[in-house]
This record gives sequence, C-alpha cells and structure tokens, in this order.
Amino acid sequence: MLEWEWYTDINTTRLFIHMLLKANWKDGNFKGTTVSRGSFVSSIGKLAGETGLTEREIRTAISHLKKTGEVTSKTTNKYTVFTVVKYDLYQTSDKQNDSQETSKRHSNDILTPTIEEKKEGKKGRNTPPISPVERFVEFAAAYPKKCTGYLAESEYCNAVMAGVPEDDLIRAARNYADACRRDRTAERYIKKAENWLRENVFMQYLKGAGNGADGTNAGENTTAHEKSINERLGELGDTGEFEGF
Repeated sequence: MLEWEWYTDINTTRLFIHMLLKANWKDGNFKGTTVSRGSFVSSIGKLAGETGLTEREIRTAISHLKKTGEVTSKTTNKYTVFTVVKYDLYQTSDKQNDSQETSKRHSNDILTPTIEEKKEGKKGRNTPPISPVERFVEFAAAYPKKCTGYLAESEYCNAVMAGVPEDDLIRAARNYADACRRDRTAERYIKKAENWLRENVFMQYLKGAGNGADGTNAGENTTAHEKSINERLGELGDTGEFEGF
C-alpha cells in the first residue's frame, strides 16, 4: 500500500480505503440486480457525507481510481454501483483458521450492512435491499423547497428504515406543498426537508393526520406515530443517522 501511486494523494487514498470498508464481502441482490462481492451501492453525495470530502473532491478521486483500474462504476438514474476491481487481493487468505474467518466475517457484517438485515431476527427477507431509498427523487420533486446536500436524503432513509412507506412520505410532501401554496407561505418560512423529516412534521400532512384539508387537528396523531418510529429505529440499532448505502 505504501508503494501505491495514489498513496500521497490524501483524498484518493481516503476514498479508496472507505470503499474497501463499504464493499460487500459476499454477493447480494438489489432491485433485481446482482451486487457482487467487492461492490456496493452509493452516490456521490453519500460518499461525500461519509468521508467529509466535497462532491468535487469525490469525483476527482473516483476519476483517479478509475484511471488506474482500482475502481469501476455503473450508474443508473437512481443509484451507482461501485466495484473495487481487485477486492480479493485486499482480503486475508482463505487458508486462515476457522476462528479468524469467523472474526473476519463478523467484522465485515458490522462494516457493510448493505446486504445484511440490520434488525436481528427479522424474517422473510433473504436478500434485503442494499438501500431503502427508491423514490427520493420523487419526494424531492414534490417537496416545496429545494432539497440540497445529502442531509435530506439521509433523513428520508431514516424514515423509510423506521417503516414509513415511501408513498406516505411523497404524499405528505405534496400535501405540505399544497398547504404552502394555499397559505402563500414565504419560502424562508418553509422548513428544510431534513428538519421536516427529522422532527416528524410530515406526520401532520399524511392523509387523515391533520393537514387541514380534512378538518382534523394537525397534532392529533403525531405522538403515537413518533413513538412508533423511534421504537423501530431503536429495534434496527439506528442512532438516528443513516449510515450509508
């Protein structure tokens, strides 16, 4: 590693090590696509948030890694699959004893929850999705204020991981947008999406949860819903911050 040509490039080295830690240690499936050992699903914004680098620095580092064949990527309109080309070379030998293998796999289970169920004992899903995000772009388009950076996406992930259907989040965003238009709310008073999600304000704009359109009290069911979400996040072992794709 010390002889590696990008070793003195701090940003490229940091991203590559991060990718090694993020990569799946065994094959998994995501939306009908096989995500092989050594690969993982992410995005430029998410990698920037996880490493502390800017999106521009992430793109430059990825360009370096692609140029020398360390990494490849395949991008769709919703996500990107990154692959560490020589992933196996960075892993310990298959000849190690059983205790070492068990330790290695346990460590990888913790570092790469992308293809493992985060909630222990959950049944009925042999190949859970690598990321809960499927329709964030649709949510962002419906929300009345521009969703910038990765914080809104992170809080959206938290809500989905807690069991809130994406249909509900999108419907709540549309209801909130309608309410803002109806009340002629100035943009500076419209909540940022990440705060709107984090503070569970979206509960007030779910159908029947009091967006004002059906005459119900805006705060009528909020407490019960908040308890349910917090309990589910606790069961998932979540700290309140989505840890990545």
